[in-house]
Amino acid sequence: MLHPTVVKTSVISSGVNVTAFSSNARDFSMKSVFFLFASFVLAPVGYALTDDQQFLEQLRDQSAALLEQSLPPEGFKPPEISTQDKAWIDSVLAKQQQAQQQAADTAKAQTVRESPFIYFVSFSIPEAGLKQMVPEATQLGIPTLINGLIDNDFRKTASAVFALTKDRGEGGVQIDPKTFAQYGITQVPALVVRCEHGFDVMYGNIRLQSAIERIANSGDCHEIARDWLVSRAR
Repeated sequence: MLHPTVVKTSVISSGVNVTAFSSNARDFSMKSVFFLFASFVLAPVGYALTDDQQFLEQLRDQSAALLEQSLPPEGFKPPEISTQDKAWIDSVLAKQQQAQQQAADTAKAQTVRESPFIYFVSFSIPEAGLKQMVPEATQLGIPTLINGLIDNDFRKTASAVFALTKDRGEGGVQIDPKTFAQYGITQVPALVVRCEHGFDVMYGNIRLQSAIERIANSGDCHEIARDWLVSRAR
């Protein structure tokens, strides 16, 4: 286990982020839509409503007939989707997923730019540890970064991220080697706290809130850390 240490420096710049995240597969299904007429019950009154009652009876009968016609016969199987239609559906879903990923990329990149905290981890850390670190950072609103892809394989990396987050259904990491280089991060886990005076780095396997408390006591960015702790205590 690495001993927590604080490193002080004074260089601030911006990084470019790429997001690796997992998503659940989406099923595409066709559903029948039935239009039903509402039934009305007329309370007995002191005068005759024969014509209205007959009209409502007719509506009820028509509704029942439409419903019966809409129901597929027993043993009915919907026609198979043609190869061309399936390709079109797959294309639409792929574009939708791409748009969602781009939106997630933008949102996460903005989070890194705006957050005074950045958490650096690596898949060299045992999985049990990462399963605690990544969700904890997410709960605290701290973006988590990794240095690169596993074996330079995006799918393998995405699968690893999914394995980390599937139990709690939250969390994620961003692939951002430039930010690693920007802050000179060569060992993990590491927490960076940024401020106008520069930034502090806390290395070691330590709970994030404890790391922020130490920086609040002795770091160059102690005011940022203290303000964050006060806001958490409210």
